[in-house]
Amino acid sequence: MAHTMTEAVDTKRLALRALSRGRSPRYLTATLAALATARVWVGEFVWTDLAVVGVLVMIQPFVEWLIHVHVLHARPRDLGALRFDPGRDHRAHHREPRDLTTLFFPLSSLVAGQIAFALVFTLTLGRLPLVLTGLSTVTALSLYYEWIHLLAHTAYRPRIAYFRNIWRAHRLHHYRNENYWFGITNTIADRMLRTFPDKNAVPTSPTAQNILGEIA
Repeated sequence: MAHTMTEAVDTKRLALRALSRGRSPRYLTATLAALATARVWVGEFVWTDLAVVGVLVMIQPFVEWLIHVHVLHARPRDLGALRFDPGRDHRAHHREPRDLTTLFFPLSSLVAGQIAFALVFTLTLGRLPLVLTGLSTVTALSLYYEWIHLLAHTAYRPRIAYFRNIWRAHRLHHYRNENYWFGITNTIADRMLRTFPDKNAVPTSPTAQNILGEIA
């Protein structure tokens, strides 16, 4: 990917170019187009579609927070001869937050997540149209996540205050203290779960770029 370091991406146009060259954003864009097309083709739109979209949008901040705290920042665990380490790639991202190539979802995680959501939606929603609505919404939210996360790691400073606040909070997570400001696309869960302190209320962490200390 060209412009792999933060300092090289200082405009929205360059940020969009960096997004378009990422493997996972390209995969999500293609998948979203296919799912949306299938949803329109199947038809049978009902009010329940809006409910599915609304519920997924409402729980997204808390799912994002839970994954960030309890999965990406989790310590590795040995399960017999196997090591379970879902935070390995995220630790690499913390070690060099200026490297834009470390911030996108691994494709394997995306595919596994979509399969899991497909199973959950099939069991809970039942009808194919609603399953497609759910998968389309989750894919759109994932693509939005990639975009906002990328912006937070560029030198481009968003002009809209809402996005500028997210940009600032995520940088505090990486450069001030890794134990706070876990939100990526918004600050809702952080504010409700009390992980959105004033910057000067918490010390600068010596492990912000090595989030598990001695573990690389």
